[in-house]
Amino acid sequence: GDLVVIELKAGEADRQVCGQIQAYMGWVKETLAGDRKVRGIIVANDFTARAIYAAKVVPDLALKKYQVSFRFTDA
Repeated sequence: GDLVVIELKAGEADRQVCGQIQAYMGWVKETLAGDRKVRGIIVANDFTARAIYAAKVVPDLALKKYQVSFRFTDA
């Protein structure tokens, strides 16, 4: 029943993305959530140290890294 806000970034994410998702999470909490919990997930290829530090003090915010791997074969 929780609501989840997901922010997807191409490449490396810096600390500004933490403020960005917090604004989205606040809007969801105010307008959609009611009594439900709002969680946030930032997905990026990598994170700066500043982004990691900023996220550590935000409850219910997680950082997740993605990896992309392509394999080509003849058709």
